[in-house]
Amino acid sequence: MKVIIDARSQFSFAKIYSVQLFERILKQLNEMKADVDVSIILSRDRSAQNLLSKRFLKRYKIKHQFISSDSPIEEIIRSHERNEKSIIFLEGNVIYDERILSALIASDKATVVKDGQRHVPLAVRLDATQIRDISTSTGSIHDSLTKLTDSGQLERLEIQSMQNYIRFLRRSVPPMLVKLNSENEIRSIENAMYANSFKGTMEFVAVYGYRIPVRELTRLTAKTPITPNLVTAAAQICSFGAIPFLAYGWLWTGLLLAAGFIIFDSLDGKLARMTIRLSKAADKFDHLTSAPTRMGWYFAIGWYLSNGNLSSEIMPFALAYAAMPVIDKLTGAIFNAKFGRSPLDYTPLDGKVHLFTVRKNDIFLMLIAMIFGFIQTAYIVAACWAVLTWIWHLYRLVWFSLFPIHKTEQE
Repeated sequence: MKVIIDARSQFSFAKIYSVQLFERILKQLNEMKADVDVSIILSRDRSAQNLLSKRFLKRYKIKHQFISSDSPIEEIIRSHERNEKSIIFLEGNVIYDERILSALIASDKATVVKDGQRHVPLAVRLDATQIRDISTSTGSIHDSLTKLTDSGQLERLEIQSMQNYIRFLRRSVPPMLVKLNSENEIRSIENAMYANSFKGTMEFVAVYGYRIPVRELTRLTAKTPITPNLVTAAAQICSFGAIPFLAYGWLWTGLLLAAGFIIFDSLDGKLARMTIRLSKAADKFDHLTSAPTRMGWYFAIGWYLSNGNLSSEIMPFALAYAAMPVIDKLTGAIFNAKFGRSPLDYTPLDGKVHLFTVRKNDIFLMLIAMIFGFIQTAYIVAACWAVLTWIWHLYRLVWFSLFPIHKTEQE
């Protein structure tokens, strides 16, 4: 399938999170493993040399070529009339949500993306008939698309009718389709993209603590050679490295390393999504090691506070606390398998409760406790808090198994 990206606007080369907008589309198509041949239309006064880095060309194998032309887009489409059965036409200075690109590629009909009566950037799939109609039309491409849509030759794909719920983000986010028309819009677009990538239900410390700092770290890190995988590696070093420090009583060092893991763990995903450098292997490794390392933290602190005495009054709390990451994760997995959605956001109430559940909040509670000198009390409170969090999730699993709810009650 042919994809045409009209990159003749100067803003096609503006950078959002240090990625050129036209380059971003190429990365998205590559990550989707789309079987496409991309033509990037440049104005004649712009050279194609060095528009894409050697690093890009090495990693992204998507078939593409640059074409210099100052002809109207209708003439460019006309030049493909005999050679292509389908064309997807995109604008180079637009941020396209992956769901929009996927819908156009997967569609078996000529389709144009719309958002009610609001004027939106071009995102259209044309088949042979529409290519011929546009190539013979005397009006602009916008006029031609309007006529084809009104006559029923183009299927209208409304953004608001598309799937909004993103499972791994635990939230509903309408697909993004935004044109960059000014350098002054870059920061607000970056902020909107970051906000859309942040999980819908998060812990209190994430929402009101490190959300904005991680956004700025993402913006800064995107300008450097640091990759998301390097950030993931730093997160794992902090995560595993915290355990011996905690066990031997270097609590400040261990807790700060654990907090560092939490920050890096948030940063790597945001950096990967904002710069389209995704790694399934790193993501899987991150998820597989999360529960075991948390078990290590909790038991290590309990080991130190009990002086390694298994009969100490602290040890039952340590054992319960250390077991909770795995037990709670298993409960969540059963819930997910049964209801197709996480217990963290199954209903609005679950999302609100998750703000105050133990995960991530506990490390920062213990850091505060270190300042005021009541770490043992904070540890016992956090252990009980972890058990209560699991009981809540177990209760929700049992409750919804006995009393299923309608989909509308989840909104």
